[in-house]
Amino acid sequence: MSTDDNALENETEVLFPHRRVTVGGEPVEVRELTFWQGLEAAPLVEPMIADLFELFKDGAIEPDLTKLGAVFGRHRGATLKLMSLSTGLDADAIAALPDGEGQTLLMAFWGANLHFFVTRLVQRRESLAIRDHLNRRREEAEQEAEALKQELASEGYSVN
Repeated sequence: MSTDDNALENETEVLFPHRRVTVGGEPVEVRELTFWQGLEAAPLVEPMIADLFELFKDGAIEPDLTKLGAVFGRHRGATLKLMSLSTGLDADAIAALPDGEGQTLLMAFWGANLHFFVTRLVQRRESLAIRDHLNRRREEAEQEAEALKQELASEGYSVN
């Protein structure tokens, strides 16, 4: 495959991240979650996003698949719901898959929905950065207020 073919394949994957896998001898299309599905799932996935954030916070680009699997396992209810939304398969059918097919489906789901997770991880990072910035500004303002009180008190003014 030429470099141009690889670039085109990568661009196509970004634009159309759906995956096709065979599960139980049947083809399954794993689709990227829609905007509305993402909103529906938001409360369900918040704890999972917190765990994924810990997994990626050191700047890891490629996650340790064992640790990634552990996150999905800790949040298996959310994982099953998301995989069901993404594939149209019944959650019970997904849960009953043999391990190998389940792993294949899980990795296809991860690949098709990487944007969904990355978007929420970036939002979390930005929210934490804003919170930290505001906390620093509050502490600075408190220190400035205390210094001003001390200055006024030293000049004989009554300060509460």
